[in-house]
Amino acid sequence: MGSHPTGPAPFWVGTNSTFILYKSSQALCSNLNKFLYTCGIMNTSKVRGLDKNILKVEKMKVLAINGSPRKTWNTATMLNKALEGATSEGAKTEITHLYDLNFKGCTSCFACKLKGGKSYGECAYKDELTPVLKKIREIDGLILGSPIYIGTITGEMKKFLERLIYPYMVMDPSHSSLFPKKIQVGFIYTMGANEIRQKEMGIDPYIRLNEMILGRIFGASESIVAIDTSQFEDYTKYVSSFSVSAWEEKSKIRKEVFPLDCEKAYQMGVKFAKKTLTQNKHES
Repeated sequence: MGSHPTGPAPFWVGTNSTFILYKSSQALCSNLNKFLYTCGIMNTSKVRGLDKNILKVEKMKVLAINGSPRKTWNTATMLNKALEGATSEGAKTEITHLYDLNFKGCTSCFACKLKGGKSYGECAYKDELTPVLKKIREIDGLILGSPIYIGTITGEMKKFLERLIYPYMVMDPSHSSLFPKKIQVGFIYTMGANEIRQKEMGIDPYIRLNEMILGRIFGASESIVAIDTSQFEDYTKYVSSFSVSAWEEKSKIRKEVFPLDCEKAYQMGVKFAKKTLTQNKHES
């Protein structure tokens, strides 16, 4: 935490993710997000009242979930680019690798649907995924990422989505959600298939379905799809039906097209931060 600025300034600005501000007037209280944004103190912040004299301002939090077993390849690279974009707008970011965790998918216990139950609206199963699910209730933006394996997301990502989504679903005609607030959700998909193969596999309708479900539960959802990605740096080391010219084309795509996909991911992070800023200003 920083020190008091000299002079009669009405706030105390910290250097970490938490800032403490002393209110000088009701006008400052009602317009604090706008005040902070205008002064450039923190351009993606939200305000939480501590008492009548002190306000606590926290950085926006964006969490990425990596559903790939690889931490440095296509999916993870794009997720980290998205977080870089969010960080550029002042957000506090973090990435979780699902393959590091020992967890199950939904076990159909229905404790999250039991009337009057202590776990109504939240997953009752306890394992290494439980802290991640709790953390998601406190964040402002969620960015998921998965490669496409045999026409769908990875098994780890599927298990995660079962545990994340189903407890918040209300089985009523209006598709109500029990998630406590509205957040931005993005989904980054990577696949080795080209555009023709992608359509043949029917992946697009699956992506749209995920967008619809995530949007209903969390408020807003969008996707980025990176196609024709490279599985290896050197295809000559692996059994493959690719010809030499096909390997060379893959290498060219990775050098020329994949950076554009990464830029899309970066801009997703930027946009999420700016959307949350706008929402916070409207709520202030």
